[in-house]
Amino acid sequence: MTFPHLQIVYYCRASKTPQADTFWQHSRIFGYDREASLVRIFIPKSLYKLFSELSKANMVLIKQIEDRGIDGVQLIYPKGVRPTRSNVLDNKFLQMLSGGVNIFPNEPIGGNTKQIDPLVMDYKDSKVQEVSEELILKLLDNVGSLYREDFDSETYKNCVRALSKKRPKMKYRLIVRIDRDIAKGTGTLLSPNDRALGDNYQNDVVLTLYRVNGDVSKGWNGNPLWVPNIKFPSDCCFYNAE
Repeated sequence: MTFPHLQIVYYCRASKTPQADTFWQHSRIFGYDREASLVRIFIPKSLYKLFSELSKANMVLIKQIEDRGIDGVQLIYPKGVRPTRSNVLDNKFLQMLSGGVNIFPNEPIGGNTKQIDPLVMDYKDSKVQEVSEELILKLLDNVGSLYREDFDSETYKNCVRALSKKRPKMKYRLIVRIDRDIAKGTGTLLSPNDRALGDNYQNDVVLTLYRVNGDVSKGWNGNPLWVPNIKFPSDCCFYNAE
């Protein structure tokens, strides 16, 4: 139903699982034949924040398509928000990635010490370092998995780029550890201390790199390698559209 020249709106609709496309449709209350000087919208702070976040996400999406076309599009929403109803999504083409989760490869690629060593040795065994987005992208260029679905470096690079557009003041943290004598297939490989250290930066991108010795007795192929672990800010979800 449309009310011509409606100037005052009380918006208090809350949803247990908000859907972005529904809020985009409801954003029409901010437009059409309004008299700008008379418009008044009364809305709870929580819903105002959600509208703002979804508006920023929409602008980032437009910018991504302008810059790179439809390849590698990342939708960034607050946690708990879905792009649309689940029955209209084809999960074959949309992958969800939650922030605040440690992401690591079970089958990491090797042969990357020559490329990564000179990039990170100044940071080895320091507590944690703030680094540039450019360095994070370079490091992601040289890590990964034998299987894309195990650890998709390209997707994570696209996430970093999209996040930097939406949050220009985003910080990037790097944790580097060397001489790790760890067995293959032991979960995230992170020590309890390093996991706790990364958890201190819930609003940042945290990349942890372990230089594993690669002993055959530990299930590796006998050559050292760098194993990544990346964690995105805990307050957002990415939807990777392919």
